[in-house]
Amino acid sequence: MKTNIYIRAAAAISPLQSIEKIELPKHYDTIKGNKAICIEPNYKAYIPPIKARRMSRIIKLSSVSAKKCLKHANINNPEMINVATGMGCQTDTIKFLEQLISDKEQYLKPTAFINSTHNTLAGYLAIDLKSKGQNFSFTHNELNFEHALLDSIIRLNSKEVNNVLLGAVDEICEETHLIKDKMNLLCKSDLLQNQIFSESNSGYIDGENSVFFTLENSHHDESLAIISSLDFAYNVKDETDFGNRINDIAKANNFDLSKVDALMLGNNGITEVDNILNNWVAKEKTSQKALVFKHISGENMISAGFGVWLCANILKQNYIPNYLYQEANSNFETIDNILLINHNGNNNFSLIFIRANE
Repeated sequence: MKTNIYIRAAAAISPLQSIEKIELPKHYDTIKGNKAICIEPNYKAYIPPIKARRMSRIIKLSSVSAKKCLKHANINNPEMINVATGMGCQTDTIKFLEQLISDKEQYLKPTAFINSTHNTLAGYLAIDLKSKGQNFSFTHNELNFEHALLDSIIRLNSKEVNNVLLGAVDEICEETHLIKDKMNLLCKSDLLQNQIFSESNSGYIDGENSVFFTLENSHHDESLAIISSLDFAYNVKDETDFGNRINDIAKANNFDLSKVDALMLGNNGITEVDNILNNWVAKEKTSQKALVFKHISGENMISAGFGVWLCANILKQNYIPNYLYQEANSNFETIDNILLINHNGNNNFSLIFIRANE
């Protein structure tokens, strides 16, 4: 889908840096482990303590990042709210179930149950911000953020609204992390996080983040970047099939693959699927343009949100930190556009083409 949607502002609570910092850090210390935990802010600076007591961790993550994003955009009341989340408030769900068992289904406190649904995040923001427009939650097994973005683009293109608060939120829950580990989905816990892309590994880092964007359909000088197209390639067989799909997508959206300045790849450590991208990159001889990000953010069902946040900041600052390079000897000059190609471990891909603000 060809479009011109402006990222007016963005804010992220992620494993990369604190939300107070605007520019991307020049250095990132690689650590061991199969968890990528968010660097959380001091919530007392953003939420009154009495109010914070009744908020779960994931609600605090989304509330702070959403309000920070709106503050950057100078918007108090968004016309529409779309939030993508793979697992929703799973910690509250587990807390409620544990309480249900321990109390033998009697004298249950309702708070954990009320906060346990997937649409709690979007609903809470609407109430808190007094936003009376569309309020949707997007939950799938994969590519959650991209489908929330797709709906936002459709609404903005049709002029139903002029701005959208778009979020991508998921947290690491100890119980589900243990299940993933038992299913051998995760990389080894003693592996350096930048080693997940090695051929000897076949597992991803469990990740969490809370990323919000303010999208608009009109130009502003202070906008971070422009989303030019969003497309999907489902049931990709191999790199040849992927190459044919991406050529068709590029032709339909009038952009030249040879003139793409950088590729932001959603490689996550699942070798079988990563190789589709890696082999295609090698065939196109574009390895010097390739960037990766899931060794920092980890993998989850809304991981593309963090990827778009990275791309927008790279284009705004015209700077790419070397810890994002897929190959150490990569060399980038002026960055005017980035093609983000994401997958969540299956053979379904999303492609988001992002340009620098004009």
